[in-house]
Amino acid sequence: MKKIIFLLAMTTFLFSDFAMQAQTRKEIREQRKAHRQIIRTHNKMVRQLQNMIAYQDAVKALKSNSWVLQANTLFNNYGMAIPVTNNTNFVAMDNNQVSLQLAFNGFNPGPNGLGGVTLTGWPSSIHQSVDKNGNVTYTFNVMGAALFAQVTVRIGYGSNYATATVSSNTSGRELTFSGTLVPYNQSNIFQSGFSF
Repeated sequence: MKKIIFLLAMTTFLFSDFAMQAQTRKEIREQRKAHRQIIRTHNKMVRQLQNMIAYQDAVKALKSNSWVLQANTLFNNYGMAIPVTNNTNFVAMDNNQVSLQLAFNGFNPGPNGLGGVTLTGWPSSIHQSVDKNGNVTYTFNVMGAALFAQVTVRIGYGSNYATATVSSNTSGRELTFSGTLVPYNQSNIFQSGFSF
């Protein structure tokens, strides 16, 4: 009889221990899941804050007329996307001068020695507007020896991702630069010495 009571006590103890371990494992899983969710939420808030700071820096750069849109994608008249490197493909404004550079990787060195062309000019009729959602539109005309165009820069609220559409006033062609807009002194562009 003592053996049966002992076995029953041991069985009850083992089952209660097993139930406690199962509950503990479940609690551990829930704690880990909650911890991962907190980390995800934290990382999302950090990204949003970094994007907002970059947006504010971009808007300030536009207001001071000293900025660079470093393009990682170009879009032609037909909407075809062309991936490019962002330190050699850009639209920039600094010291009352606009520079527009295209550089395609390939065997043709192009007029600028980088596989494309570099055009410079002087801006006029600069206008900046912000809509009720915080989206910025910045337009200006640019005129140079080989460049006569209207440029429209658009930045969506909360990020420094921007597009710059360059519309030629002579041929009616458009080219859109898509990438990040940063203050001129924070850019890492390489401008060719051969410009028109």
